[in-house]
Amino acid sequence: MAVNWLTNILSTMILTLTILGCTDDVVETKGNGTQGISVQTEADDTVFVGDTLPISWTFSDQKMIDVKIELYHGDSSVATLSEKVENQNVEEFVVTTDLAKRFGTVSGYRIKVSSISDSLVSGFSRSFTIAYNPKSVIVYAPVANDTFFISKTCELKWIGTGLDSSKVKIALYHRDSLISTVIDSTDNDSSETIGISLGHFVTFGLSSGYRFKVSSIADSTIFDFSDTFAISSEPYNSSYGDFTISSPRTGDTLNVLSPNTIRWSSKYMADYSSAELTLLKGGKTIRTVIAHTVDNGNYTWVPDVNLKTGNDYQIAYKHSTYAFGTARSAYFTIVGIENDSWENNNAREQATLLAVDSVQNHLCAPSDTDWIKTPIDSGEIYTVRISAEDTLNWTASFGNGTLISDSTTDSIAYTFYATVDDTCFNRMVHTGASDLIVPYTIQVEQFDPVAFPILKPSAMNPWKTHSESYVSLFQTTEWTVSDAFGATVSIYLYKDGVEVMKVNSAVKNNGFVQWRIPSNMELSDQYQVKLVSDAHAELFVMSEKFSIVPY
Repeated sequence: MAVNWLTNILSTMILTLTILGCTDDVVETKGNGTQGISVQTEADDTVFVGDTLPISWTFSDQKMIDVKIELYHGDSSVATLSEKVENQNVEEFVVTTDLAKRFGTVSGYRIKVSSISDSLVSGFSRSFTIAYNPKSVIVYAPVANDTFFISKTCELKWIGTGLDSSKVKIALYHRDSLISTVIDSTDNDSSETIGISLGHFVTFGLSSGYRFKVSSIADSTIFDFSDTFAISSEPYNSSYGDFTISSPRTGDTLNVLSPNTIRWSSKYMADYSSAELTLLKGGKTIRTVIAHTVDNGNYTWVPDVNLKTGNDYQIAYKHSTYAFGTARSAYFTIVGIENDSWENNNAREQATLLAVDSVQNHLCAPSDTDWIKTPIDSGEIYTVRISAEDTLNWTASFGNGTLISDSTTDSIAYTFYATVDDTCFNRMVHTGASDLIVPYTIQVEQFDPVAFPILKPSAMNPWKTHSESYVSLFQTTEWTVSDAFGATVSIYLYKDGVEVMKVNSAVKNNGFVQWRIPSNMELSDQYQVKLVSDAHAELFVMSEKFSIVPY
């Protein structure tokens, strides 16, 4: 009984999927809704590579639902055409050359449309065939991730079908950029052996991303690209063949400030021997990676921030004992960060927005100027904190241009008081003292007196007349932000909210002070201590109420 009831429920929703222009045949599919599912399409349809295949689907109850669209071959999903189609019932699918190369030009393809919220609600189109256009060029070698060495050859293979000419042209590209025409005209005989000449690769260097284009001489609109491949020099080893660097490899891309592992092998490796690793660019040594490291076959290296983007880097290895113990890696790419993610902030009107109490990491390159702005509120106290790896020129100003402060240093902690709602603009300028990029962090803190209480005296720690008592401003765990008060502070004694006396002034802001309470002090539990910055009178904290009791 339960099985029959479930079967009735699962056959209740109708999904009609139509390949536009096709109306033949019906395929039944189960669903998990309130109606059964029916799919309509034309049988034995043929779609050519490069064509656009319109897809449409409808629901009998007219309700729109979000769907996923997939390409199937037989009962297997081979490609997701759309992860999510929202609030519509039509989509287009371009049959690409890449898809045809991967899954073949055969019959038995189908389109599946399924509900995002319930994968059991789905429908298939009728099967169709993917075929190459009667006039087409299909390149099937080199394939993705192939690597070819300078002064060697590579095999280019293609199929040219129905061309009006027996000749094709071959060109070399780096991604979408034309480098040169390799062969102006050659027979359409499906293959060509091409010599890898260094002259072809000067512009983009030894790297990945290269591909060949084969096009019809008679009709340049008929063409195809190979998969991308890499060009490299053969890994350099000593004449003895006993030393090899296996990583980085051709086509590898390393990012500055990210750890990477250099790997090498040697029959002479031992814990008591060492190796030197150096970095080369364009075949020339530009810096030492490490002068001495254990010759154990691996070393973790973090490329520094001042390395520029390039694709002609190499690692060189040298054994500490054997003069012949040298090797070089293949060429690889380093991606620098000559410009940080805030690089559009070189003018005041383009200032980067920095929220209060958040931190940003920036880079200041030679001849660079960075602007950072922070909205500030009237009556609040703020501290600008900047830490740089080298000297920078810093200027802070209000929105109307009024100077707050300026300095040339590598470390800044400056506190100011906002009299009105405004914007604090911080400008960082490279001093030009070196040609190095200077990383720095910047933060604008809002002072919160609640976060930095006076610990003593307190309700649990009363003062006694005729005895020494301690006022503890900040304990060690809170000392990191005590510089907001400046170098010195003044201390006042209050009773019932009214100032009684000035305890001391120009006290060194080191977290404690000692003083003797006069013997004639009125006994009470309504006393408070007020700590005031000598540099910024608006900056103060009050202790909790405490008692003065007899000794």
